[in-house]
Amino acid sequence: MKVTAMKAIKAVMIFSVLFVLVLSGLAGINSAKADELTASAAGVRGTLKINAPKKMIDLYLTDTGTSKPITGAKVMASITGPQGRKDSKELMGMKMGDSYSYMAMTEVSAKGRYAFDIKVEAGEKKADLHFSYDVK
Repeated sequence: MKVTAMKAIKAVMIFSVLFVLVLSGLAGINSAKADELTASAAGVRGTLKINAPKKMIDLYLTDTGTSKPITGAKVMASITGPQGRKDSKELMGMKMGDSYSYMAMTEVSAKGRYAFDIKVEAGEKKADLHFSYDVK
C-alpha cells in the first residue's frame, strides 16, 4: 500500500511539473534564460540550471569517465536561502527531448546567496555537489 501511494505522489508531482512547463510556454515566459552552474565530485559532473522566473531548477548529471548522462539516480537537494531558511527536496528524474534531467520547483527570488547541496546516488557512485547562486 505504501509503495502504491508513493508512486501516485511521484506521478502527481511529475504531472504538476509538466503542467507548469506547458502553461509557462503558453504564457510566453518560456524564453526566460536559466542561469547555469557546474560542479564535480566522485566521478559525477553536475550542471545546475536555475530558472528563477519559472521557479524551476534542473540538474543534468554526467559520468566524468564516460561523458554519458546519468539516469535513474536518487537525487536529494538541501537548499539554503539568503535568510538561512533550509528546504529539502527530492529532484525527480525525467527525459525531456534528447536530454535527461532531475528537476524540482523552488523559490529563488529573494536577494542574496542561495546554497544548493545536492546528494547523488547512482549505482555505486555517491557524490556531494555544492553550488552557490546569487540573486541581485
